[in-house]
Parts: sequence; C-alpha cells; structure tokens
Amino acid sequence: MSMSSPGTFHFDDDFLKISYDGIDFLKSSGLLFAPVFEHFETAAPSRMIRKRSGITYFFDRGPLESLAVFYDNRGTHFEIHSEAALAKDATLTEWKAFGADANLAGFDQILTANINAKGRLTTGVFDKMRLGDQFGEFTHAMGIGKPSWFFPLPVNYIFAAYYKLLFLGHDNIHDFSQWTLSARDRNINRWSLVYGNHLKFRAGQKISSPRWIGFFMDADDPFAPWPVYTKILRQKGRFKNSHHERPSWWANLNYVTWGDQHVYKNGEKTATYRQTETNLSEETVRRWIGIIEKHHLPFRTITIDGYWCPRIGDWHADEKRFADMRLLVDELHGRGYKVIFWYCPFEADREADVFRTHPEFFLEEKDGQELFLEKDIKVETRPRYDYTRPDVREFIREDIRRMLSSARDVTTRTD
Repeated sequence: MSMSSPGTFHFDDDFLKISYDGIDFLKSSGLLFAPVFEHFETAAPSRMIRKRSGITYFFDRGPLESLAVFYDNRGTHFEIHSEAALAKDATLTEWKAFGADANLAGFDQILTANINAKGRLTTGVFDKMRLGDQFGEFTHAMGIGKPSWFFPLPVNYIFAAYYKLLFLGHDNIHDFSQWTLSARDRNINRWSLVYGNHLKFRAGQKISSPRWIGFFMDADDPFAPWPVYTKILRQKGRFKNSHHERPSWWANLNYVTWGDQHVYKNGEKTATYRQTETNLSEETVRRWIGIIEKHHLPFRTITIDGYWCPRIGDWHADEKRFADMRLLVDELHGRGYKVIFWYCPFEADREADVFRTHPEFFLEEKDGQELFLEKDIKVETRPRYDYTRPDVREFIREDIRRMLSSARDVTTRTD
C-alpha cells in the first residue's frame, strides 16, 4: 500500500493554506466550512481564536453565535469539520467547504467516485473534469428534496497535479444534499454542499458540517488512494457489514458499466436516458473489458448494470443485445472476473409480463410523484411490489433462485 501524508495546515489571520512537499494546494480566505442560512447574510466575525487544532469565529450579529473549525492531524491523513452554534432560528440551505475567495490551484483534473456503505468501491469510469476545458461548473446531485434513484452516497474527490494526488473523502454526510463545484481560470472557486430549504433549526442549537478525510500521495494513479481510504473507514467502523462476513474480493475495485454506457463507441454521448439504458450489449461489455485488460486496470469484478434485461420486472437477458448471456458470463469467469448483475426487486414496468399477468402484486403511488434521473429527465414512478403478500414474496424468491442458478442469469446486485 502506498504511503499517505496529511500535508501541512497553516492558519494565518483570516487565511488558510494546505501545503504538501513545498506546494500550496489550497489557499482560502474568509470563513471556512461555514453554514449559509435562508434570508440571512453571513456576518463578518467580531473576533477569532486560533489554536493548533483549528480556529473559532465569534459573531455579534446574524444567525450565528460561533463557528469552530477543527483540524486533526492523524499522522497518515487529516480530518476537518466545523460546528456552529445558532443565535437565531434559521433554515440551513448550504454549507460552504471553503471561503469565498478559495482557490484549489493548478490541478490538471478532478476525479470522482463512490464507495458504498458496504465497503465496496463502485465506479463505472472516473468522471474526468479538466480545469479550463469542459469543466466550468459541476453538480453532483444526491437527492435534493426529490425522490431519486441516486440515493446519498459519500462522494470522493481526487485532485491530480504535479504527479501528486490530494484525496478528499467523507467520514459522514447529510442526506438530501448536492455538491456544487465551479471553476474559473483553472481554479476551483466554489465548493458547496447544498441542502434546499428543509433543514430548520432553533436558536441555541449546534449543528455540524460533514467530516472530511484527506491525504496526499506521491502518485499519478487515481486508484492508489482507495486502499488507504477504505482502511481508514474500516478502522473507524463505518461499514455496516464487517469485512470478514464477505468474501475477500468484495472490497476490491468494482467496474460498473453504467458510466461507459453514456458514451457510444464513436465518442458521442447518449442524449436520452433510454439511449444510456440500451447502450449495453455483449459487444460493449467485451469492448470495455478489453480496455481494462489493455491498460492493466485493477478491476477483477464486473457489474453489468441496467438494463441488461428487456424491462424492469422481466429479469432475463434481452436477447437482442445478449444472444447468450450464460456464455458471456462463463467467458468472464474463465478470464478471472467476478460478475454481478444489477437487479431491482422492488418494482416493475407496466409493460413487464409480471405486471400484466399479476397486477394484484403491485401498489400504485397515490400522490403521483415523479423520479428525477440523469440528464434532467423525469419519469413516472413504477408500480411497487406489495411485500405484505405471501405470494409476492414467494414469486420474488423463485425469481432470485432462477437467476442464481446455472440457467440464463447469474449473481445480481440490488439497488
């Protein structure tokens, strides 16, 4: 495992620098890790106290009584978060990671990925956002006040520059939020966690920001930080399932096809959600595996994501795109890969055979909510299985038994 370093934090008056190996990677003035409240302007602090462990701001007016930013050097990494005491009733709308004049300077690219609560890294392709190129503003939505398939996951960021990496991940994060990053002149000048307007607090309450975990590495390999980060999270007991309860390969890097499904072979991006769904076939899977092997990428687990089936609820291979799924899976097993299939046992499309033959298995949403998916597409909610019915539970059991058999389908992943 590569070595990691917490770098150096330096507070000087109203200024923060994070440095590593003689390079200032972050410069930020103004309030750090500060909450933003609806209908309130953030007042300037009346005084501040600096310590080795951080800085505390005090306020004579506005919604805040105090804001304490804590920095903890753990030897191999740093942890940073803030705690605010409220002077007035207020609605939290945003938490700014850095000050108004913050600059994460000189980075060649940013890469994002997720590691889920079961200790498994899940990424299709890293989203490369080159500063000064196509990256102007980036929003990673995490279900902000709307029903969403993309439930909150701890999003992690890797900043690459000078053959060095700065990794920023999370120890915890609040639900119903979205990260918004923006850049100008190759510098990140905004980084906020946006909540909407549903988090209301009373005067006298204390609130906390998410806790960041960060470290530097002498590497230009975006996969290098993950063993370090997962080790930190395991030591903290953050995974719901202990590692020994799962096979050893479970916590290794997992290639998920969904990211690459957004791009056609000729480089053009899919324009609709349905195009992304169906840009998945034996040909695309073999092509993507070929890229993994050509570049010696460290993936030994392959998740064939939605939609390998013709429709949600009909859990068999779409023969127009997968002529012989069993043969493909056997081939991947023979090349040393574990294979997982995306599976959603909670609902079905109205066109699915199970909905047409057993409409009594399902419940309909009464309030007509809509799901907001990628590319600003909204779709109506699908009928949901009524798991209070014994016949529904038995139907799902038999469907899973079939998929786990040596017939057409294999091990699945559930969302």
